[in-house]
Amino acid sequence: MRIVIHRGTHQIGGSCVELETGDTRILLDFGMPLQDTSGADFNDRALDSKSLQGLIDEKVLFDIPGLYRGADPSVDAVLISHSHKDHYGFLPYINPKVPVYLSKGAYELVRALNVFLPESKRTTISAPIFLRHKRPVRIGGFSITPYLVDHSGFDAMGFLINETATGKTILYTGDFRAGGWTKRRYDDFINKPPARVDCLLMEGTMLAREGGKYPDEPAVVQGVIEAIQKSANTVIPVYCSGQNIDRIVSLYKAARKAKSVLVVDRIPRTCSKWLVIYQKVSLRSNGPIFESS
Repeated sequence: MRIVIHRGTHQIGGSCVELETGDTRILLDFGMPLQDTSGADFNDRALDSKSLQGLIDEKVLFDIPGLYRGADPSVDAVLISHSHKDHYGFLPYINPKVPVYLSKGAYELVRALNVFLPESKRTTISAPIFLRHKRPVRIGGFSITPYLVDHSGFDAMGFLINETATGKTILYTGDFRAGGWTKRRYDDFINKPPARVDCLLMEGTMLAREGGKYPDEPAVVQGVIEAIQKSANTVIPVYCSGQNIDRIVSLYKAARKAKSVLVVDRIPRTCSKWLVIYQKVSLRSNGPIFESS
């Protein structure tokens, strides 16, 4: 098996890992970087004036034969771990004949984000192949088992990848955490990890950050309740990512317990159905576990 980490060893975000065995080639994520080569915030507007070859020459995109529009497709699949743009943001450049695998929830959130973007910036996955928790799929010489993980990007997944010819196994965690309403996914994985993993590929987003004031979502709920109680019936503005369904559910729980009104800014229809389902689960438990797949 050949592993090429195109981006992700010296920076957070922009993840892209290529795996090759025999005549099978797959990509794990194809994300837009968070920073440019100077360390400044990445400006995606600068992409509009540059050609595909120009972006490859500048090493913004990688020279991956058979991946891009206009070339004969020889990459067998791109697997997207979740719906944050630093993991899927460069999908518009790939050949539409290359299959894209991801969870249904991640796909819906990618579609939801398109509502807020100009047409030139939208990501269209014309024929997605949906992955389901612990349901293996076969792609050429690889057998891939997806695992739902706890993350602020709803329906995020990690991948256990087995090279069928040799039995060698890679665990690609994607992004994960252990403080959301789906923390049990993390606990279950730690308590019953896959056996005989030969290589672990893990993103290190939080390794250097100190513990925050709120260690988990129940603590966020309590913090919001306290803020409401101190507000003397004033309006409390809250800003959070629309993809962070856990956080929206926490706000809902806090408002319900504090007998306050939660007003949510525009939620696209593709996103709101997930929120409604999640709310129904959260009302039945202090720690909801929602397996959407």
